[in-house]
Amino acid sequence: MNEKTINNLIGEAIASQYDKIWEMMFDAIYNAPDELWKYFKNVWGYAWNSFHVVEAIYFFTLDDPKGMIWGERANINWEKDKGIKSLEKMAKIPKVLVREFIDEIRDSWRTKIKEKPDDYFLSKDDFGRFTSNLERHIYSIRHAAHHIGELNKELRNFDAKRITWQ
Repeated sequence: MNEKTINNLIGEAIASQYDKIWEMMFDAIYNAPDELWKYFKNVWGYAWNSFHVVEAIYFFTLDDPKGMIWGERANINWEKDKGIKSLEKMAKIPKVLVREFIDEIRDSWRTKIKEKPDDYFLSKDDFGRFTSNLERHIYSIRHAAHHIGELNKELRNFDAKRITWQ
């Protein structure tokens, strides 16, 4: 093994796990009939949950959490769109927006994460709630898997093709 391979094993493993998340998210998007995609009840919606998975991964893959504006990509302003207006916007997030968001993150972060040296993952992060960058990325992947499970349950409830576990 050369030195580059030895020093980047963690990044390669993390990037591989994010790739699997993206594959499952594409299944979640493509397998959802329009009536399910638009389903929204009790502040939970299929479109919103799908967007949330991607937005959270975007957040947790930042090196610096400062400046993140939650909901911005979906044109939701949590300060101005209080109550019904934000709920209406959450229910109307289009599939194409979520797919494009995934493409942007997947393409930009795969290389960046794979190239991070192992000592980056073992060092303290700037989020202040994790012991290391590795823990932050593991949390991000677990968080995504939790919500993908919710999406899969809804696919089953609508008798739609389910997400293939990766």
